[in-house]
Amino acid sequence: MLNQELEDKLDLIIEQIDSCNDFDDLDIVADKHELIAHPHIGFKFGEAYLIYDQEPSAFDYFFHSASFAIENKTEWAGTGYANSIGHSFYYMLSMYRYDNDLDDTLFKMYANAYIYLSNCIITMKTEAYDSCRTRAKMIDNFKHKIGTEVIKKYYYNGDDLCKEILSFGDYLLASAGLEDHGLYEDSKKCKRAAESDRALILELPNYHNYKGLSDAALAKISLENSNYFVDNLLKAYWKGDLFISRQEWTEIEKSQSRNAGIGMWI
Repeated sequence: MLNQELEDKLDLIIEQIDSCNDFDDLDIVADKHELIAHPHIGFKFGEAYLIYDQEPSAFDYFFHSASFAIENKTEWAGTGYANSIGHSFYYMLSMYRYDNDLDDTLFKMYANAYIYLSNCIITMKTEAYDSCRTRAKMIDNFKHKIGTEVIKKYYYNGDDLCKEILSFGDYLLASAGLEDHGLYEDSKKCKRAAESDRALILELPNYHNYKGLSDAALAKISLENSNYFVDNLLKAYWKGDLFISRQEWTEIEKSQSRNAGIGMWI
């Protein structure tokens, strides 16, 4: 499925993005290249612009990347680039403000983000440590109400809801993957987040019988719960309940007032 000419163009642009020393360098690279039909390029430019606190420019690129998933497109599912799409949705949700009349679309964006990050995790396991870490943060470190609404609708809706049972296993997977790649400080942060989740889980009466479990055993239960959540999301996805239309997507673009429209979208 992957087009080698497209991949070669991608590699060239990413090499230039990674060599930038400041915001001016990044602008030069961005002006030099037209956006290509690949979800990773918007993600890479978006993250780079965030480094220089250029949120409006970053939004345009994240919008471009996430556009590859609207209308239930699945061309990039099953590849490592599902990570780029999932993260682009995540950044759009976590870094920007929207009016309440867009909550229905934001709900579907959150669900799509979780699905795409999960797709990458299923495909790449601990190699998808970024996806694992972000999927965990979507559960226990996401401020907008739509996160909890999605969880309640497609995972569990009860007074004894324990969101941390979904994020614990992801933090441990992320920690292992980060350590394998020599990113020891980031690995320790994920391990501490997992320890915090474990403490919160075991405080709840429903989980007192888990106190004697090892981290590995509790992580297995956590990931089984995550899989249950993903399965329910996918059922809704294929029914069309999480379908993001072009009109809805255009309204998201218009909501960020600068010169929205820099990025082509498919």
